[in-house]
Amino acid sequence: MKITIGSILKKRYKVEESLGRGGMAEVYKVWDEQRQSYLAAKVLRDDLAHDVVFLKRFEREARTLTRLQHANIVRSYGLVQDNMLVFMLMDYIDGDSLRELIFKSRGKGMDSAAILEIMRPVCSALHYAHSQGIIHCDLKPGNILIDSAGKVFVSDFGIARNLDSATATMVGIGTPAYMAPELIKGLDPTPQTDIYALGIVLYEMATGGERPFTGETAAITGTTAEKVRWEQLNIPPIPPSQFDPDIPPAIEKAILHCLEKDSRKRFDNTINLLDSITTESNRKSDHSTNHNYSADGEPKKSKPTIKGNCLKSPWFTAAVIGLFITFVFLAINRNFSKAFFVSSTTTPTIEKPVPTQTPEITVAALEEIEETSTTKLCQLAFVSDRDGNDEIYLMDESGGNINRLTFDKLLDGNPSWSPDGNNIAFESNRDMDGTEIFTIDTTGNNLRQLTFNDRDDFDPKWSPNGNLIVYSSYDGYNFVIYSVNVDGKNERQLTNPSDNCQAPTWSPDGSEIAYMAPAENGVHIFTKDLNGNENRKLTSGNSKNGNPDWCGSQIAFMSNRNNDIFQIYIMDNNGENIRQLTFNDNWKWSPNFSPGCTKIAFFSEIEGNRVIFTINSDGTNLQQLTPANGWYVDPAWSPNCKK
Repeated sequence: MKITIGSILKKRYKVEESLGRGGMAEVYKVWDEQRQSYLAAKVLRDDLAHDVVFLKRFEREARTLTRLQHANIVRSYGLVQDNMLVFMLMDYIDGDSLRELIFKSRGKGMDSAAILEIMRPVCSALHYAHSQGIIHCDLKPGNILIDSAGKVFVSDFGIARNLDSATATMVGIGTPAYMAPELIKGLDPTPQTDIYALGIVLYEMATGGERPFTGETAAITGTTAEKVRWEQLNIPPIPPSQFDPDIPPAIEKAILHCLEKDSRKRFDNTINLLDSITTESNRKSDHSTNHNYSADGEPKKSKPTIKGNCLKSPWFTAAVIGLFITFVFLAINRNFSKAFFVSSTTTPTIEKPVPTQTPEITVAALEEIEETSTTKLCQLAFVSDRDGNDEIYLMDESGGNINRLTFDKLLDGNPSWSPDGNNIAFESNRDMDGTEIFTIDTTGNNLRQLTFNDRDDFDPKWSPNGNLIVYSSYDGYNFVIYSVNVDGKNERQLTNPSDNCQAPTWSPDGSEIAYMAPAENGVHIFTKDLNGNENRKLTSGNSKNGNPDWCGSQIAFMSNRNNDIFQIYIMDNNGENIRQLTFNDNWKWSPNFSPGCTKIAFFSEIEGNRVIFTINSDGTNLQQLTPANGWYVDPAWSPNCKK
């Protein structure tokens, strides 16, 4: 979608000027009519905004960034969707980047005082982010901003660019000129990964723009970026004093300490780095011997021992290099929708029991008690950030009696019930080593990790007999569907990598799975017979169809077949008799059948929030279950309820 200067986004943000363009997005200065202030809007490229895999992870990570509240980190306000347009809002910083300041120095390095003025807030911001389990992974002078009042900000946490040069962002993991050896090797990032990049930034500040690795001395042929990566791995950095002999020895020593090939030999944290370049007089004047930077930037000493989460993952790789589909919905994991016709809503709360007078026990009452002892009122599992982070919750089908099930500072998603209703499978990156499949019982106990590998595993679905869990997996190149026993043993590959299949769901008898995969210039629903028979393609054309859920002889799914807006549809399990259930101007995702196939839960978007709805499977009786004041997604009906 083309944006013109003066256009209004989301009936609120007036586009004032273009600030620049990268491989992923174009950034505009916009005027927010409600806030009455300027913001920066980073508008995603159309193909990325329409890619289910990219957008799903990007939106989740964008929301993580909104929780990074630090005086020296550019505030993010999350993702906004305006029809086919997707953009991230953040504070507009009126000033220059450190890259521009270094360029304007015309080869003259900064003195120690100027370096410290920038390093103090940068080290503070990074130390805080590391304490939250977040590694920047793309730190460079262009991502350090200085406003007109001289205040320093770190920007672009989690935003990658895909440009073809030595200083361009490699797909999903960083910029070659600033990339630590462990990232080049594909190892997990740590705080020392950012310290390495900060050492190169410090090198440029001290030398007036020189870099220790330029590709000129590489013993290989290839692109400049490939040569730079080779040097990062194989040769020591040129001491910065060779460019400027007046560089203070303490600063040169700190730079070379940052640039150790072995991350274990670098500074323990950014505060130790800051201490090493601070003169004794500065230490006394700053009282900076006891640090630990919190959200407000107040210092206190600590040593984070974190294995980090780059806000760049293989999911960005898939999106940027186009290994999967240009898909216009957040489908598998972060599905959202929006409704024009919304019933009256109250905010669900955890209700406390109120003592009442004991009623007279009648025969009818005894019969009802006997019936409800073997069946339960319907519950839905879902994901919400209502307590500050993506966690699994349970609620009843009216949207009340909300109970939190998981407790972790990282992200949980995509709940799936066991057939007996006693356990829930879900995806999580809580082990800090990619996304894996876990199970937990419905009391919040007996947490178990099922998958352990170097792939990202997501979107689990429990088999009807309770013995298997099927899930999608991404290895950095392709999407493949696997199954695993509920004890974590006997992992089995079900689809070919070249088919890029994901979002599996079981047939009621457990003999087949339905899933989505690219075909015919679109994305379509397929079924696969697990006994070895051929796949069946259920949808056709160039539309995009996804997130199937199978109940009885029907399959619910989402599709943009009638326009560019994704709606909820239902069809027979042979692909015939397709019916549209929802109608309005807002996307809808993640349909999930209730027991008996009488209702479908899904989620939608209302003014930037994510809201869970239910609708009868004949398209009547739309009901809103959760408030429009946060993130409520991934609804899943309990299997053993009274219906």
